[in-house]
Amino acid sequence: MESVIDKKSFSNDEYVCSLDPENLRKAKEELHEDESIRESSITQMREYIAKDPQIIWCRTDHLFLLLFLRVRKFNVQAACEMLRNMLMAIHTEPDSFKLRPTEWDTFIAQPISLPLGPDDKGRMVILCRQGQSDASTVTLEEIIRMSILVFQTFCYIESYQINGAVLIIDYEGVTMNHFAVWTIPVLSWQINSWLLINLKFCAPWKIRPSKFIDLKIAPHA
Repeated sequence: MESVIDKKSFSNDEYVCSLDPENLRKAKEELHEDESIRESSITQMREYIAKDPQIIWCRTDHLFLLLFLRVRKFNVQAACEMLRNMLMAIHTEPDSFKLRPTEWDTFIAQPISLPLGPDDKGRMVILCRQGQSDASTVTLEEIIRMSILVFQTFCYIESYQINGAVLIIDYEGVTMNHFAVWTIPVLSWQINSWLLINLKFCAPWKIRPSKFIDLKIAPHA
């Protein structure tokens, strides 16, 4: 029996575009977006959600649905498939998409995943610094959840929906102690999460090629 996906009651909100003229131009030229196509596509996605009996809980506001439409360049069928896959991923791997209460202090105290703001191309820059974490207290799962939280927070800013994000992974300070946490169960969890979130094309994030810096790894702490 196939898993049931949760869905929220419908909300027909009034959309107010926050894009400046340059990003509106990019949206039209690169994503085929204009006001008419935007509203028509939103309506089609809401109809898809309403008719799918397995979706019981899902946001239907403009800003949320536009995440999927913009990543899929307003191909409604592809956007609906991505949305459904993301809901299934959240249902199957819920721990990948939320921080536990005990992890908030760690997230605030240790500068592991840092949003740096936009670059000169309007892309959100996120710096991931595993070497800044305490390998004895912070797990790989927590680092991944923290990074996903950062993406989830900033993906609702419309300019980043248009321009995407750049992930910079800084290995400064990484020791073998940091890699000691890569146990078989952890790797299995990460692979399953990666397959769900990426290979099934369910993450509505336009991530540009990642950059790696300071790849020198110390033998121990």
